[in-house]
Amino acid sequence: MWHHIKEFPIYSSVFQELGSWLHLTKALLTLSIPNRLESLTRAYSLAQSQFTIRLISHVLSRYLPSASNSIPTKITPLWERHQIGWKRYQTQLDQSAAASRTLILKAPNANGEKGVIVSCFEYNWLRILSGTQPFEKFDHRYTLIFSTSWSPTNYNILALALEKISGPVFVIPCNYKESEKLNQFHPRIHPLSCLACDWLNPDFFDPKPWVNREIDILMVSNWAPFKRHWHFFDILQKLPADLKVVCVGQPEGSFTLEHIKELQKTHNAPQHIEYLERIPIEKVNELQCNSKIAIILSRREGCCVAAVEGMMAGAYLAMLEDAHIGPLDYINAQTGIKLKPETATQQISDLLNRPPEISPHEWAKANISCHNSIDKVNNDLKVAALHSGQPWTKDLATPCWRPFPCFIDPADKQNLVPFAEKLTKSFPSVFPAKWVESSRF
Repeated sequence: MWHHIKEFPIYSSVFQELGSWLHLTKALLTLSIPNRLESLTRAYSLAQSQFTIRLISHVLSRYLPSASNSIPTKITPLWERHQIGWKRYQTQLDQSAAASRTLILKAPNANGEKGVIVSCFEYNWLRILSGTQPFEKFDHRYTLIFSTSWSPTNYNILALALEKISGPVFVIPCNYKESEKLNQFHPRIHPLSCLACDWLNPDFFDPKPWVNREIDILMVSNWAPFKRHWHFFDILQKLPADLKVVCVGQPEGSFTLEHIKELQKTHNAPQHIEYLERIPIEKVNELQCNSKIAIILSRREGCCVAAVEGMMAGAYLAMLEDAHIGPLDYINAQTGIKLKPETATQQISDLLNRPPEISPHEWAKANISCHNSIDKVNNDLKVAALHSGQPWTKDLATPCWRPFPCFIDPADKQNLVPFAEKLTKSFPSVFPAKWVESSRF
């Protein structure tokens, strides 16, 4: 009960709306432009109602660039000059200027057709936007796709992108509910038609038949509190002690596996849980293909790739019905169940005893694989290019996430490496030598 009380102000939409108004009030009262903009973007991130979103968007519009696709001014613009929102990523910036989790998907063409680069995680967006000098040279040759890591994403960095990029700013959201909010932030923000987790290659998954699966419940997460292991142990407390349960994770800051084991004792989960830490992605996928239920109990995060991995592996996906996590939209009669906090234990028990009549793997393969997503993104970018009078003669190479972006066809890597090397010559700090091989793809 104490955990639920503590969480209420964090996840309550009423408290978030109230927080939005507090930050908006703070923004209107401060004389410092950087502090005002920090407060405005925070207010926008928290806003829940359409009235509040529209109001903050209107206030923000006076500090954002024009909606036109004209080349940005050579005068250092507002969001770049004050480095608004950069402090949050100072640790990553201090560690390295080189972009990671970034992939070139298309080479620029002599006919003026731009190349395409996708970059995951907001701190990598900042590395590219701030480190490629002069940015106009980069912007002339390449279109950027920003793949988010959380919802809400960082609107400060998107404001910086609007200052630096001359055309549309393409964003892969983590939650379809945020797509409209991205649209309302600025006319040049273009959320794409898939989620940041929709890039799994079905070829990497070999699902076992239900009757042969040896793991009853699998939880893949880090050990941070927002993953809510305490709730998992509360559910397990009332389930049979002989269930085969596996937790896969890794440390997150100061939160370690020892903390999780103590939580299990405190909440009296009777199962002999197998804990695995920092294991290779191949092993994670093998466990997922051998599990009956993949459970995610976070209330808010980005996409949680482990959720769609579970589905692609053929496990039933169980998530909280009110979670603000992108893949919740993918739970249906074929893929799993939305848990109610008061009946979650019984729902999990029923799911374990349900005849193997649904097939999450087939649904995921047909709807959210990397092959589906690349078709959607190609169409979105092609429509935008033709609408702005730009050529579009070649589609993108197909990437997948495992867990970092990589090419599914080695020939694509071979063809695009020469253009990656040209980026190294132009922007060596952001794209160092052999960045295609060494940047954690």
